[in-house]
Amino acid sequence: MVGLMLKKPDFRSLQGKTLTEVANHADRLAKGGLTDRLNAHAIFTSILEQLPASENEGTPLLTGKLWALEKSFHWHERYFSQAGQDKRIKDAFFKNCRDGFFLEIGAFDGVTGSNCLHFEKFMGWDGIAVEPSKTQFAFLQKNRQCQTINKAVGFGDDTVKFIEVVQGLLQMSGVDTEDFARTKSLVDGDKASRTVSYQIETISVMEMVGGRSEVDFMSLDIEGAELKVLESIDFDALRIRVIAVENNIVGEPKFRHFFDKIGYRYYDTVGYDEIYFHPDSVDFTRA
Repeated sequence: MVGLMLKKPDFRSLQGKTLTEVANHADRLAKGGLTDRLNAHAIFTSILEQLPASENEGTPLLTGKLWALEKSFHWHERYFSQAGQDKRIKDAFFKNCRDGFFLEIGAFDGVTGSNCLHFEKFMGWDGIAVEPSKTQFAFLQKNRQCQTINKAVGFGDDTVKFIEVVQGLLQMSGVDTEDFARTKSLVDGDKASRTVSYQIETISVMEMVGGRSEVDFMSLDIEGAELKVLESIDFDALRIRVIAVENNIVGEPKFRHFFDKIGYRYYDTVGYDEIYFHPDSVDFTRA
């Protein structure tokens, strides 16, 4: 039924409108019934085709809107990411890889926006999920079967100050550092948000994995401190095949520069996540 309705709709009424006006119209349609949502999907797809790839600031947001619409059509019921990251990574690298191992750093409640739950639930993977928020960690423990850790990752101190958003923008909690300042300003400017702060213990990636020398996939989303975590990893001792790292500043090259230096290659950007892989440990013919 849905497939029959995916014919190209008539958008002549939108001719002469700016992309912003067209996108706003699609946003309104996205709140409607099935036909309206299908039309919104077609509009967002058309807008994305007119934008310059991943360097455009609007691309991650539109990708997320498209994914949310497709989820509302029940197209991706086994996937949990914000914009299709888990599906993209599986299709490219791990389609036939069962019993792998993941690290999910910034796991939130273990389900919402998770890049790793699909692999745990449907591919037989094991792994470690880390979440500093006391509130969300309680949900994480209930929602996941893998090992869970309630600590902050990648900081040299024994404890750090953690700012938890307990109302409003719940997924914008983070460690109180200069790197968190941009996110904190967004939270502070949101009237619906409320925060609490407290000290939390830290752990390094190398401590987490113990003597393990290879990880299949690492997802890294900790609101600004991602580079600190990456710089703390001994990549000579630990080979991570594929890494998805959140970059909220579209086009900011800091991650590309870092990964270039350690021999990783850029693969794609999905939503706000940049995907990198180690060429010596990924065989696309076996993915």
